[in-house]
Amino acid sequence: MTTLISFIGRTESNRNYKVATYRFEDGFEFTTTYFGSAVLNHMRWQSLHGRSTLVPSRWVIIGTPTSGWDQLLDFVAQTDPNSAEAALTWAGKVEKTLQTGPITSDLLREFEQNFAIALGVDVRLYAVANDADAIFEAIRESVAPQSEVVLDITHGYRTMPMHALLALGALRWINDIEITGILYGAFDQANSDGSKPAQSLENSARLAKLTPALAQLQLMDDVGHIAEIFASSNTELKQRLERTQHFESIMQYGKSSAPRGQALGMLRRFQSTSAIETVCAKAVEEALTRITADGDAFGLRARSQVACKRRDYLRALSLANEALLRLVVDLHGLRSEAELAITNGQRDSLYEVLTQLANNALRDECNKSGAPLNGNKSAYNSLKALKYSRNSVMHPGDGVAGQVAPNVLSDEDEIKALLEWSFKMFDFIKRGRDG
Repeated sequence: MTTLISFIGRTESNRNYKVATYRFEDGFEFTTTYFGSAVLNHMRWQSLHGRSTLVPSRWVIIGTPTSGWDQLLDFVAQTDPNSAEAALTWAGKVEKTLQTGPITSDLLREFEQNFAIALGVDVRLYAVANDADAIFEAIRESVAPQSEVVLDITHGYRTMPMHALLALGALRWINDIEITGILYGAFDQANSDGSKPAQSLENSARLAKLTPALAQLQLMDDVGHIAEIFASSNTELKQRLERTQHFESIMQYGKSSAPRGQALGMLRRFQSTSAIETVCAKAVEEALTRITADGDAFGLRARSQVACKRRDYLRALSLANEALLRLVVDLHGLRSEAELAITNGQRDSLYEVLTQLANNALRDECNKSGAPLNGNKSAYNSLKALKYSRNSVMHPGDGVAGQVAPNVLSDEDEIKALLEWSFKMFDFIKRGRDG
């Protein structure tokens, strides 16, 4: 669903909106007293000529209780001359009401019910206080979830579009609403032929659209959603980032290595005349650099520490446990030992043999003198708690067997302490082998 949002205001010095011919950047022109109607007709024209798929099915107009609501008369009469008389009658009642006080909700509903068909769009009028909460509620109520929004910031009090932009930013997260366009009718400017520029704030709309992806990039090093910014300038980079994120999201770090390295190389050579693209490219490069460590023990430990800092404990516990296993496998040469056992026919599962060898090696490391404690818990008991915690978080709910989760998972401080212990244990094992 596509929704157009406009505003309406009134100043004492300029009671009526003036007629102007607005020229859009693609050459379309429309003469009207109200820029919102020019936007509506421009979007319809673009759709008719195959230039856009955005056709407003709803038009939301927001003003204050004392805005010049009677100004809506002009574009109703212009759109449907057969409705001109009814619109004039309605505007007369509005003007009379505004002379003594605020507009009534009955008059707003009357407009919605009587002129939606004439205008060819579902119209919603909101007379609200010029504050963030009121405008947020008007937009939340009138714009359906997952809608695309075109925002006309021309009329109304200057603070109203600001409130609307911030409200739409919040609703992008709450209701998956996306800003696809921001437009402004520059009445105080003029082209050489006297027409007024209809300006598209394309880059601002693009930035608003990118904001959630940038948040995911900073919060989770998610390089997949932000990849869309490179769709027009470098499709190969976009594909590499999406491929990287696919494997990163399922913790297949070895498989993400190739597309990750390719994307990083492209980003280091990336150039753009757009400040937005340039800064986003730098942020993506920094994120890829943070996650460049592959699936070896040190890379897993580094990733676990990042996940712990972000309170992503499912990932942190899983990675911490895997980092310790991988460390003893690598330092003790256990893979070769397990492969030898398979070759000699002692066992038929490399995973089973290697897991047993690694668990035995970890137990022995924990029983060594000087192994770090977790509070008053021994290293070996801490290792068991880590394993049980890892198993519990990897099995949603109570698991298929209804097993009880370890107590450590009930307290965030205890989870962090257990993870910190695993990092100390990692260093202890490494020092022991280095020493």
